Amino acid sequence: MLPFGHELAAVDALTFSDVVRFPIVALQAGGSLDQILNERADAARTPLKLSVTVNSFDAQCRMVEAGLGIGIVPTSAASAFAGSQGFVRRPLDETWASHRTLRVHALRKSSRLKAVQALIDLLVHHEG
Repeated sequence: MLPFGHELAAVDALTFSDVVRFPIVALQAGGSLDQILNERADAARTPLKLSVTVNSFDAQCRMVEAGLGIGIVPTSAASAFAGSQGFVRRPLDETWASHRTLRVHALRKSSRLKAVQALIDLLVHHEG
C-alpha cells in the first residue's frame, strides 16, 4: 500500500528493492510478516527504513493514509480496505511475496472446545 500521490503509485507492480528505498510502516515487530521482510532485507543487504511500527492492519492502513510510509500487507488485508481512497494498492512482484504458508498448531487432547475442533476440521479439510 502506498500513500495517495506517492511516486511509486504509477508503477503497476513493485519489487522489494523499489519499496525499501522509502520509509516503511511496519507491522508488529517479531511477527511472521516482520520476520520475512527483515530476512529479505538482510538478503538484499538493504536496511529497512521503518517510520513507525503498529499492531494491526487497520492501524497500518491509517498510517499509510497519513503519509507516514509504505505498508507491505497480505492481499487479504489490503482488500479489506478496498473502499479507502487514502492509499493505492500495488502488488509486490516477488515470488516469495505471493506464496505464504500459514499453519495452525494445536495440542492433541481428548477434549477440545467444539469451536476449536470445528476450526481445526475446517482448516484440515481446506488444506486437503
